[in-house]
Amino acid sequence: MRNILTIFKKEMRCLTMNPFFFIIAGLFSCIWSYSFFRSLGSFLIQSMASSSPYMQASPGQLNIHYAVFSNHISLTHILLLFALPAFTMKLFTEEKKQGTFDLLITYPIASYDIVIGKFLAALGSLLLLVFISFLYPLMTFGVIENFPWGMLMSSYIGLLLICSVYIALGLLASALSRSIILSVVLGVMLNLFILLILGQSYALTDIPVVRAVLEYMSFAQHFVVFIKGQIKLSSLVWFMSFIAFIIFLTDRVIEFSRWR
Repeated sequence: MRNILTIFKKEMRCLTMNPFFFIIAGLFSCIWSYSFFRSLGSFLIQSMASSSPYMQASPGQLNIHYAVFSNHISLTHILLLFALPAFTMKLFTEEKKQGTFDLLITYPIASYDIVIGKFLAALGSLLLLVFISFLYPLMTFGVIENFPWGMLMSSYIGLLLICSVYIALGLLASALSRSIILSVVLGVMLNLFILLILGQSYALTDIPVVRAVLEYMSFAQHFVVFIKGQIKLSSLVWFMSFIAFIIFLTDRVIEFSRWR
Protein backbone atom coordinates (compact mmCIF):
# COMPACT_ATOMS: atom_id res chain seq x y z
CA MET A 1 0.00 0.00 0.00
CA ARG A 2 2.87 2.39 0.77
CA ASN A 3 4.35 1.84 -2.69
CA ILE A 4 0.99 2.48 -4.33
CA LEU A 5 0.58 5.71 -2.35
CA THR A 6 4.09 6.87 -3.27
CA ILE A 7 3.52 6.27 -6.99
CA PHE A 8 0.07 7.86 -6.77
CA LYS A 9 1.44 11.06 -5.23
CA LYS A 10 4.25 11.32 -7.77
CA GLU A 11 2.04 10.69 -10.81
CA MET A 12 -0.81 12.85 -9.51
CA ARG A 13 1.59 15.76 -9.12
CA CYS A 14 3.01 15.21 -12.61
CA LEU A 15 -0.44 15.01 -14.21
CA THR A 16 -2.14 17.92 -12.47
CA MET A 17 0.82 20.31 -12.28
CA ASN A 18 1.42 19.94 -16.00
CA PRO A 19 0.50 22.89 -18.30
CA PHE A 20 -1.37 20.40 -20.50
CA PHE A 21 -3.84 19.74 -17.68
CA PHE A 22 -4.61 23.44 -17.25
CA ILE A 23 -5.00 23.90 -21.02
CA ILE A 24 -7.47 21.02 -21.21
CA ALA A 25 -9.36 22.22 -18.12
CA GLY A 26 -9.57 25.75 -19.54
CA LEU A 27 -10.65 24.57 -22.99
CA PHE A 28 -13.28 22.24 -21.54
CA SER A 29 -14.58 25.03 -19.29
CA CYS A 30 -15.09 27.27 -22.32
CA ILE A 31 -16.97 24.52 -24.19
CA TRP A 32 -19.07 23.62 -21.13
CA SER A 33 -19.91 27.27 -20.43
CA TYR A 34 -21.17 27.90 -23.95
CA SER A 35 -23.12 24.64 -24.22
CA PHE A 36 -24.60 24.58 -20.70
CA PHE A 37 -25.80 28.16 -20.50
CA ARG A 38 -27.17 27.97 -24.03
CA SER A 39 -29.20 24.86 -23.10
CA LEU A 40 -30.24 26.39 -19.78
CA GLY A 41 -31.42 29.60 -21.45
CA SER A 42 -33.42 27.64 -24.01
CA PHE A 43 -34.97 25.52 -21.25
CA LEU A 44 -36.01 28.56 -19.20
CA ILE A 45 -37.56 30.23 -22.24
CA GLN A 46 -39.58 27.09 -23.02
CA SER A 47 -40.61 26.80 -19.37
CA MET A 48 -41.93 30.35 -19.24
CA ALA A 49 -43.61 30.04 -22.62
CA SER A 50 -45.53 26.94 -21.58
CA SER A 51 -46.19 28.24 -18.05
CA SER A 52 -44.86 24.92 -16.72
CA PRO A 53 -42.92 24.50 -13.46
CA TYR A 54 -39.18 23.97 -13.84
CA MET A 55 -39.39 20.32 -12.90
CA GLN A 56 -41.92 17.74 -14.05
CA ALA A 57 -42.29 14.13 -13.00
CA SER A 58 -42.40 12.83 -16.54
CA PRO A 59 -39.31 12.93 -18.79
CA GLY A 60 -41.63 13.50 -21.71
CA GLN A 61 -42.49 16.96 -20.36
CA LEU A 62 -40.13 19.83 -19.62
CA ASN A 63 -37.50 18.40 -17.32
CA ILE A 64 -34.23 20.13 -16.56
CA HIS A 65 -32.40 16.83 -16.10
CA TYR A 66 -33.22 15.60 -19.60
CA ALA A 67 -33.25 19.00 -21.27
CA VAL A 68 -30.03 20.40 -19.78
CA PHE A 69 -28.13 18.16 -17.38
CA SER A 70 -28.07 14.97 -19.47
CA ASN A 71 -26.85 16.91 -22.51
CA HIS A 72 -24.11 18.48 -20.40
CA ILE A 73 -23.05 15.08 -19.04
CA SER A 74 -23.10 13.54 -22.53
CA LEU A 75 -20.88 16.35 -23.83
CA THR A 76 -18.51 15.82 -20.89
CA HIS A 77 -18.41 12.11 -21.71
CA ILE A 78 -17.51 12.73 -25.36
CA LEU A 79 -14.77 15.22 -24.47
CA LEU A 80 -13.23 12.87 -21.90
CA LEU A 81 -13.43 9.90 -24.27
CA PHE A 82 -10.89 11.62 -26.54
CA ALA A 83 -8.93 13.51 -23.87
CA LEU A 84 -8.22 10.74 -21.37
CA PRO A 85 -5.86 8.76 -23.67
CA ALA A 86 -3.70 11.90 -23.83
CA PHE A 87 -3.45 11.85 -20.02
CA THR A 88 -2.81 8.12 -19.69
CA MET A 89 -0.17 8.30 -22.43
CA LYS A 90 2.10 10.05 -19.94
CA LEU A 91 1.93 7.18 -17.45
CA PHE A 92 4.08 4.65 -19.32
CA THR A 93 4.80 5.78 -22.91
CA GLU A 94 6.40 9.07 -21.88
CA GLU A 95 8.50 7.26 -19.27
CA LYS A 96 9.70 4.86 -21.96
CA LYS A 97 10.60 7.79 -24.19
CA GLN A 98 12.54 9.51 -21.38
CA GLY A 99 14.26 6.29 -20.35
CA THR A 100 12.87 6.26 -16.79
CA PHE A 101 10.63 3.24 -17.39
CA ASP A 102 13.52 0.78 -17.39
CA LEU A 103 14.71 2.30 -14.13
CA LEU A 104 11.22 2.06 -12.62
CA ILE A 105 10.80 -1.66 -13.27
CA THR A 106 14.20 -2.42 -11.69
CA TYR A 107 13.00 -1.11 -8.33
CA PRO A 108 11.88 -3.74 -5.78
CA ILE A 109 8.25 -2.77 -6.34
CA ALA A 110 5.55 -5.18 -7.46
CA SER A 111 4.24 -4.46 -10.94
CA TYR A 112 0.67 -4.29 -9.65
CA ASP A 113 1.75 -1.53 -7.23
CA ILE A 114 3.01 0.47 -10.21
CA VAL A 115 -0.11 -0.11 -12.29
CA ILE A 116 -2.60 0.59 -9.48
CA GLY A 117 -0.70 3.70 -8.35
CA LYS A 118 -0.69 5.13 -11.88
CA PHE A 119 -4.35 4.20 -12.42
CA LEU A 120 -5.38 5.99 -9.22
CA ALA A 121 -3.38 9.07 -10.23
CA ALA A 122 -5.17 9.22 -13.59
CA LEU A 123 -8.46 8.68 -11.76
CA GLY A 124 -7.62 11.59 -9.46
CA SER A 125 -7.04 13.83 -12.49
CA LEU A 126 -10.36 12.67 -13.92
CA LEU A 127 -12.12 13.56 -10.66
CA LEU A 128 -10.84 17.13 -10.90
CA LEU A 129 -12.19 17.54 -14.44
CA VAL A 130 -15.50 15.92 -13.55
CA PHE A 131 -15.80 18.18 -10.51
CA ILE A 132 -15.45 21.24 -12.76
CA SER A 133 -18.17 19.80 -14.97
CA PHE A 134 -20.36 19.14 -11.91
CA LEU A 135 -20.20 22.81 -10.89
CA TYR A 136 -22.40 23.80 -13.84
CA PRO A 137 -25.53 21.86 -12.80
CA LEU A 138 -24.77 22.82 -9.21
CA MET A 139 -25.12 26.51 -10.15
CA THR A 140 -28.82 25.98 -10.79
CA PHE A 141 -29.48 24.65 -7.26
CA GLY A 142 -31.81 27.04 -5.43
CA VAL A 143 -33.10 28.45 -8.71
CA ILE A 144 -34.80 25.28 -9.97
CA GLU A 145 -37.76 23.92 -8.05
CA ASN A 146 -37.41 20.27 -6.98
CA PHE A 147 -33.75 20.03 -7.95
CA PRO A 148 -33.14 16.45 -9.26
CA TRP A 149 -30.31 15.48 -6.91
CA GLY A 150 -30.85 11.73 -7.28
CA MET A 151 -30.75 11.69 -11.07
CA LEU A 152 -27.83 14.11 -11.18
CA MET A 153 -25.71 12.10 -8.75
CA SER A 154 -26.45 8.77 -10.43
CA SER A 155 -25.56 10.31 -13.81
CA TYR A 156 -22.19 11.49 -12.52
CA ILE A 157 -21.52 8.11 -10.91
CA GLY A 158 -22.13 6.53 -14.32
CA LEU A 159 -19.85 9.12 -15.94
CA LEU A 160 -17.05 8.34 -13.48
CA LEU A 161 -17.44 4.61 -14.04
CA ILE A 162 -17.36 4.69 -17.83
CA CYS A 163 -14.45 7.17 -17.80
CA SER A 164 -12.60 4.89 -15.37
CA VAL A 165 -12.92 2.20 -18.06
CA TYR A 166 -11.33 4.63 -20.54
CA ILE A 167 -8.50 5.29 -18.09
CA ALA A 168 -7.86 1.56 -17.67
CA LEU A 169 -7.82 1.05 -21.45
CA GLY A 170 -5.55 4.07 -21.92
CA LEU A 171 -3.20 2.71 -19.29
CA LEU A 172 -3.05 -0.60 -21.17
CA ALA A 173 -2.40 1.22 -24.46
CA SER A 174 0.37 3.22 -22.78
CA ALA A 175 1.98 0.05 -21.44
CA LEU A 176 1.88 -1.61 -24.88
CA SER A 177 3.40 1.24 -26.89
CA ARG A 178 6.65 3.17 -26.99
CA SER A 179 5.22 5.80 -29.34
CA ILE A 180 3.29 8.71 -27.82
CA ILE A 181 1.11 9.17 -30.90
CA LEU A 182 0.43 5.45 -31.22
CA SER A 183 -0.47 5.26 -27.53
CA VAL A 184 -3.05 8.05 -27.85
CA VAL A 185 -4.51 6.66 -31.08
CA LEU A 186 -4.69 3.13 -29.64
CA GLY A 187 -6.37 4.45 -26.49
CA VAL A 188 -9.02 6.33 -28.49
CA MET A 189 -9.61 3.31 -30.73
CA LEU A 190 -10.09 1.02 -27.73
CA ASN A 191 -12.54 3.50 -26.19
CA LEU A 192 -14.53 3.74 -29.41
CA PHE A 193 -14.47 -0.03 -29.81
CA ILE A 194 -16.05 -0.79 -26.44
CA LEU A 195 -18.52 2.09 -26.78
CA LEU A 196 -19.65 1.62 -30.39
CA ILE A 197 -18.74 -1.89 -31.56
CA LEU A 198 -19.13 -3.82 -28.31
CA GLY A 199 -21.92 -1.50 -27.20
CA GLN A 200 -24.10 -2.05 -30.28
CA SER A 201 -23.25 -5.67 -31.17
CA TYR A 202 -26.34 -6.99 -29.36
CA ALA A 203 -28.49 -5.51 -32.14
CA LEU A 204 -26.85 -7.82 -34.71
CA THR A 205 -28.36 -11.04 -33.37
CA ASP A 206 -31.87 -12.34 -32.71
CA ILE A 207 -30.77 -15.25 -30.52
CA PRO A 208 -32.23 -14.35 -27.10
CA VAL A 209 -29.38 -15.71 -24.95
CA VAL A 210 -26.60 -14.21 -27.08
CA ARG A 211 -28.47 -10.91 -27.33
CA ALA A 212 -28.94 -10.78 -23.54
CA VAL A 213 -25.22 -11.41 -22.93
CA LEU A 214 -24.12 -8.82 -25.48
CA GLU A 215 -26.62 -6.30 -24.15
CA TYR A 216 -25.26 -6.83 -20.63
CA MET A 217 -21.75 -6.16 -21.99
CA SER A 218 -22.87 -2.88 -23.57
CA PHE A 219 -21.26 0.02 -21.74
CA ALA A 220 -23.59 2.46 -23.48
CA GLN A 221 -26.64 0.62 -22.13
CA HIS A 222 -25.30 0.67 -18.58
CA PHE A 223 -24.38 4.35 -18.88
CA VAL A 224 -27.92 5.22 -20.01
CA VAL A 225 -29.27 3.42 -16.93
CA PHE A 226 -27.29 5.81 -14.70
CA ILE A 227 -28.42 8.83 -16.75
CA LYS A 228 -32.02 7.81 -16.07
CA GLY A 229 -31.37 7.99 -12.33
CA GLN A 230 -31.00 4.28 -11.62
CA ILE A 231 -28.06 2.61 -9.90
CA LYS A 232 -28.10 -1.12 -10.60
CA LEU A 233 -25.82 -3.60 -8.89
CA SER A 234 -25.38 -5.50 -12.17
CA SER A 235 -24.07 -2.35 -13.86
CA LEU A 236 -21.66 -1.63 -11.00
CA VAL A 237 -20.37 -5.21 -11.09
CA TRP A 238 -19.83 -5.08 -14.86
CA PHE A 239 -17.90 -1.81 -14.74
CA MET A 240 -15.75 -2.86 -11.79
CA SER A 241 -15.05 -6.30 -13.23
CA PHE A 242 -13.99 -4.91 -16.60
CA ILE A 243 -11.72 -2.30 -14.98
CA ALA A 244 -10.11 -4.97 -12.78
CA PHE A 245 -9.57 -7.21 -15.82
CA ILE A 246 -7.87 -4.45 -17.84
CA ILE A 247 -5.69 -3.51 -14.86
CA PHE A 248 -4.70 -7.18 -14.58
CA LEU A 249 -3.74 -7.25 -18.28
CA THR A 250 -1.68 -4.09 -17.83
CA ASP A 251 0.05 -5.65 -14.84
CA ARG A 252 0.96 -8.68 -16.97
CA VAL A 253 2.40 -6.41 -19.69
CA ILE A 254 4.58 -4.57 -17.15
CA GLU A 255 5.67 -7.83 -15.56
CA PHE A 256 6.60 -9.18 -18.98
CA SER A 257 8.69 -6.04 -19.62
CA ARG A 258 10.48 -6.62 -16.33
CA TRP A 259 11.53 -10.16 -17.23
CA ARG A 260 12.15 -9.59 -20.92
